[in-house]
Amino acid sequence: MRLSSFKLTDPAEAQPFVQVPEPEEFNVPLSGHKALVKKGDRVRQGDRLAEHSNAAKGDAHSPVCGLVTAVTATAVSVKKDEAGQDGQSTQAELIALADLKGPELAAALKKLGFDLEDCGLCACGKAADGLHLVINGLNPEPGILWADGLLSGYAQALNAGVDLLRRLLQPSKVSLVLPEGSDRKLDGDLNVIKVKAVYPNSLDDLVIKAATGKERPEGVCAVSLHTLWRCGMAALSGLPSLHTVMTVQDKNYIVPVGVSLRSLLELAGITAQEGDFVILGGQLRGSAVSNPDQPVAARHFGLFHVLQGKFARAKENPCINCGLCVQYCPSHIMVNIISRHAEFQRYDECKGYSALSCMDCGLCGYYCIARRPLLQYMREATRMIKLNDAEITKA
Repeated sequence: MRLSSFKLTDPAEAQPFVQVPEPEEFNVPLSGHKALVKKGDRVRQGDRLAEHSNAAKGDAHSPVCGLVTAVTATAVSVKKDEAGQDGQSTQAELIALADLKGPELAAALKKLGFDLEDCGLCACGKAADGLHLVINGLNPEPGILWADGLLSGYAQALNAGVDLLRRLLQPSKVSLVLPEGSDRKLDGDLNVIKVKAVYPNSLDDLVIKAATGKERPEGVCAVSLHTLWRCGMAALSGLPSLHTVMTVQDKNYIVPVGVSLRSLLELAGITAQEGDFVILGGQLRGSAVSNPDQPVAARHFGLFHVLQGKFARAKENPCINCGLCVQYCPSHIMVNIISRHAEFQRYDECKGYSALSCMDCGLCGYYCIARRPLLQYMREATRMIKLNDAEITKA
């Protein structure tokens, strides 16, 4: 794959938001959740369908009023029926988030479908004292186009999100990082920083460095514009996070959680042929879709169709020691060496070469002449190091 540009924003390419029509049946995705409903139950829009056993992971909700038609380990299916039954309300009771703060607000957000780490809290559900909150106002990757549209068209929701995060995190300082040349702004006493709108400047670690002048300082967290918008919409509506914002190929969509990727592709006029790839996420860090009937989750932000032959496939090739992965790595770590150790599950050696400094940008795999799956090796190395460290801590 070779992208035409690493630009993160271009006003000439900005697209309005298209509201995706609701299907007759939704498949709400589950991942580690325990179902709270069974087949045949009637649910209202916003009712909890499943709860997550992890106190920091968000619960799942029904996007519509309707009938539960199936419950599996990976999804709850709901057939839409807006008529309701016996004069009952078609919508769940609203939650007044404006009256909550701190731990009470964190518990409410979890019930409303938010992963607390995305909102700036640590895994234990607490915020650091004197926290510096940095709002990442850039598109996460090349090809994603929704950041400027959110800032210009959804300022009310974004401002409500800032207010919510202030009450949740009680930060000592809030900074907003925007692309150079942007005239967008949010309410309040935000410290605005401008950076070149070129990837990988949108990575959280680099956004934090731009805001603080330091590399990975303690007491600082970054929250994406995508999460801020979702928080603000929940604050304004009192309902769970039932939609997400996605760039599909070259257009922006407001997408109900639970619609299929196949329906999004059809709406965008895309027909994937055998040998093509459909990428969920960004073009540098996303994952290939194996099943187009997979439902959209609240965390999804991009969907791309890549034609067969447009890029060279990654292979288990030997490293040729060209050094390009090290040259283009924003963390300046020896990806070539780490990936070799990761290939043979030698994770202690990976840790010794600072694998945990990886920013997950994907540039190593992009530039690799040998087409080694470097990003996947780095992800596996960091995952296993963290798991091993957690086991040592427990012991």
